[in-house]
Amino acid sequence: MKTNNRRGVTLVELMVAMTLGILVIGAVMSVYTFISKSAVRISNYNDMEREATLGLERLGRELRMAQSVVSSGNPITQITLSVPDAVGTGSHAVVYAYNASPKTLTRRVGSDTQVIVRDIQPGSFSFKRFDKMQQSLDLPGAVLPDYSTKQLQITLTINPETHGLVASTTKRVISSRFVLRNL
Repeated sequence: MKTNNRRGVTLVELMVAMTLGILVIGAVMSVYTFISKSAVRISNYNDMEREATLGLERLGRELRMAQSVVSSGNPITQITLSVPDAVGTGSHAVVYAYNASPKTLTRRVGSDTQVIVRDIQPGSFSFKRFDKMQQSLDLPGAVLPDYSTKQLQITLTINPETHGLVASTTKRVISSRFVLRNL
């Protein structure tokens, strides 16, 4: 007589194994999704950093070439530069303006407007003017002409919207002072 020595898996064992497998797959998918979203957000943050750096470098070049600077707003939220043309026969106006509601710093030449810095923390933006002795021209109650400006400082804090990124408190403070050479 032959005995049947086959051993199988019971329905309960199969259900437990499937449940454990689903939990492991769910955990792996959750980690994968989190890492993917974080990588995209970090990439966007890096793009924003690069954009801000390039924009401020351009501002610095144009400030050093400027033939005149006109500021407006109290506190100053906009500067207009008279920058020589590429051929040097004339000049054109370049306007840098802080816009509080979209939290951006823009550059405008003619009708072409370009955002150069995004996600500026409200209340952190400032343009400050200094004379050749590095004394501030923006004292309370003082109205000093723009032709006294020999240095211009821009200060701002970038606070990107990270929506759940681990480093959601990451902020970048940017402060640059530019010497105006042609004034």
